[in-house]
Amino acid sequence: MPLTLPRVELRKQVDTRAGRGLLIAIGVLTALALGLFMWVARNDGAPLSAALAVTTPPPGSAAARARDHHGMQ
Repeated sequence: MPLTLPRVELRKQVDTRAGRGLLIAIGVLTALALGLFMWVARNDGAPLSAALAVTTPPPGSAAARARDHHGMQ
């Protein structure tokens, strides 16, 4: 079962109140950031890549370091 570790980590994150709350907060903040960007750039015709850049973590953040450490792009 090659997906055992990701499955266990996801279960641990979702099974606790704090983990579930964190996932909900991340989702809400991401949706708000993307909505705000789309509202501000509605007349500029911003490309999709610019809209998706709003949802990526800043380079110095812990999420970016974890992404880089695991070889994700």
